[in-house]
Amino acid sequence: PAPASTDGPLLRDYATEVLQRRRLRPTTKALYDKLLRLAIVPAFGDRTLPSITTTDITHWYASQDATPTQQANAYGLLKSILKDAVEDELIDRNPCRVRGGSQKQPAHEIQILTFEQLDRYLNALPEPRRIPLLLAAWCGLRSGEVRGLRVQDLDLDRGVVHVRQAVVRLTGQLLITPPKTRAGVRTIAIPPHLLPGLRVWANQQPQRPPTALLFPASDGDSPLNDSVLRDAHDKGRAAIGMPGLTIHGLRHTSATIAAQFGATIAELQARIGHTTPNMAMRYQHVAADRDTQLARRISEHITGKSD
Repeated sequence: PAPASTDGPLLRDYATEVLQRRRLRPTTKALYDKLLRLAIVPAFGDRTLPSITTTDITHWYASQDATPTQQANAYGLLKSILKDAVEDELIDRNPCRVRGGSQKQPAHEIQILTFEQLDRYLNALPEPRRIPLLLAAWCGLRSGEVRGLRVQDLDLDRGVVHVRQAVVRLTGQLLITPPKTRAGVRTIAIPPHLLPGLRVWANQQPQRPPTALLFPASDGDSPLNDSVLRDAHDKGRAAIGMPGLTIHGLRHTSATIAAQFGATIAELQARIGHTTPNMAMRYQHVAADRDTQLARRISEHITGKSD
């Protein structure tokens, strides 16, 4: 790396100042602190802002030993810090010039369960964990959103589930916070064929206040640990032979089913709680591909020929 200039603040000091003046959610602050500590400060912390060049950043970006998401997050944070430096007139221009550097690419192809696979998955789950994972799979809820549901959020009279908060892990503790974005606050229609079973389950539950957690830990009050759902999920994915399936991946099935049945991009965004249409468009593409495959299989069955 180039020798540090004596003109200007050190990156580590300026980054701390920038994050202190931003209004960050605790989870976002924890993520940024981690990215600074592990990826940015080791490379640039003792460099002054004017000494950091585009070549330095390009080499740093390419040499990171991280997942695509972590790499994009670290680059995006550094770029935003240096953008502030331009606005503060500490540097003339932002040296972050990696094309697509902040773009998060999915690490894996989307895995979609068929109706039959989803049924076998749910039947393989331990009884106490079947309902939370059923809601994750059919309604597209994240693990933290499922674990953050309150008794009043499951409205079986209207046939909807309200997402108003989520459980997050922060510095080793489980906390209940609002969804990360405004789009995360949403009301999702439950497929009606699930309602009779959900009503039977609800009637079997002990009476608890409307604001109590719907799926609490064993003490009946604390948030459920994410590992509890993962352990149950492991049994479900083993039953259908999909070892790479994650709980978060169940959202893909929910969204693709919705797309197959005609949901628009706006409707998909609203259902899965995304602020941008990018992922919703991808679900539509996946659904279209599956429809094409279905049409091909129909023709193969009728004609006895394959393309």
